[in-house]
Amino acid sequence: MPVRFVGRKSFFRGNSLFWFAANLRNNGVGRVVVRTREEKEFPEKCYYILTNVKPDFSEPNLLKGEVWGECIFRGKQCGIQKVEKPHQKDWKLIPKEEEAEFCQITDVFEETKYVPKLIPFPPLLGVILQARNNLPQKPLLKIDLPEGADGVMGVEDEFVQDEGDNVIGIV
Repeated sequence: MPVRFVGRKSFFRGNSLFWFAANLRNNGVGRVVVRTREEKEFPEKCYYILTNVKPDFSEPNLLKGEVWGECIFRGKQCGIQKVEKPHQKDWKLIPKEEEAEFCQITDVFEETKYVPKLIPFPPLLGVILQARNNLPQKPLLKIDLPEGADGVMGVEDEFVQDEGDNVIGIV
């Protein structure tokens, strides 16, 4: 009888982080690991430098435990964090000889946050304003950012207003 596969093909390639920890000296502390999914998804470097590994050796498949490491995500250092999904067989160990070359960060992801110039009013208020002012379309609220608008909404990043469409709105 022929074997028939049902469902999608697994995209996991590699071993679990606990498998590496069990086979390395000092549970792999100080070694560099990469998740292959992040490697394919982002052009910038994403990796962890392991700082604390506690595998659960009572588990027969080594799929439980805790892993902490210094996270470098898209070229930015994010500090020491608990590693997400260490049980998935999606991890790759960087050889000791290539670690120094691999950890050199060449490009960093810079995200620009855009704030629109016009936003719609809440639904009920938009309908009331449209009826009172005999407007053909729902009115839009104009947003003016103050000079030096970094720190808006508790975020320390700088915001840039999007030019957008020239839509007439109530100001």
